[in-house]
Amino acid sequence: MMISIIMITYGHEKFIGQAIEGVLKQEISFPIELIIADDCSPDGTETIVQSYIENHPNGHWVKYTKHAFNKGINENFKWAFELCKGKYIAMCEGDDYWTDSHKLQKQVDFLENNKEFSFCFHEIDKINSQGSLLKRGESPSNLFSEESKFSPNRVLAFGMFINTCSLVFRNSDNIFRNYGNSPNLPFGDKTLEKILALEGWAYCFRESMANYRINEESITQTKNWKEYGIKKTCQDHIDLYCYLKSLTTINEQRIIIDRVIRRYSDKYKYFNLLWFFAPNSICLIYIYSDKNIVKFLRYYYRELEEGFKRFVVKYIFRKI
Repeated sequence: MMISIIMITYGHEKFIGQAIEGVLKQEISFPIELIIADDCSPDGTETIVQSYIENHPNGHWVKYTKHAFNKGINENFKWAFELCKGKYIAMCEGDDYWTDSHKLQKQVDFLENNKEFSFCFHEIDKINSQGSLLKRGESPSNLFSEESKFSPNRVLAFGMFINTCSLVFRNSDNIFRNYGNSPNLPFGDKTLEKILALEGWAYCFRESMANYRINEESITQTKNWKEYGIKKTCQDHIDLYCYLKSLTTINEQRIIIDRVIRRYSDKYKYFNLLWFFAPNSICLIYIYSDKNIVKFLRYYYRELEEGFKRFVVKYIFRKI
């Protein structure tokens, strides 16, 4: 098997059809499998999946399981990961979907020909729950550079904040073991990204090949991060980096990880003003220079409502 696609889903009845179609329309020269892990959805997700299995010409690619009890996002992903037989693994959650029928061929061909790269990803178009376009050609790596190649140390220190529907990575016992034993943190995608960085370089395709849905009903959108707390968020990141430190013997990487741990430990109080930024952003703010912090904040500044903009100008930009 060349590639396994993990599709975790919960309550995606309105979207799962598009997600499955995006996989089954792939034009590829190698065998694939689509592992759909339904985390005990309370809606009609199962009926839709079974319809594709029975009626689509590529329905035999699908391996479907509905859990009897809800496992949670991270545990459901780890469960599906264990089933993967492919040399490579791709991901597409049940409310996202792929738009390029050559996506897998492009990414697998790249990894086949560039052994030093552990994983690759690409730009995405951001849509809302109704399917309307919110932003075209987004990739967090666009914020930092127009380059496409990123070293392990850069990913460890700054992060690429990869949209999971764009990710393809090499499957290995080492990655499976390290991710399976990782702390059960609220940012499993970031945990995986860091573990992959310990294995090699990252590559970003500068083209959009998927739609990433901002689903207002999803856990990540409804979670109250202010209530969750900046201190708890920082402690979660410290736990992640302490775990990463235990996995690496490369001195340069250990130095990077020590630096991030120290800054999370020492400076979390400063970021009480930044509770409304995504937790994935905090690591970048800690370790970038003042100039790049301003660049980063202005990137999000454009997304804020007028009241928040005035708040940012008054209380944050003046402090940097």
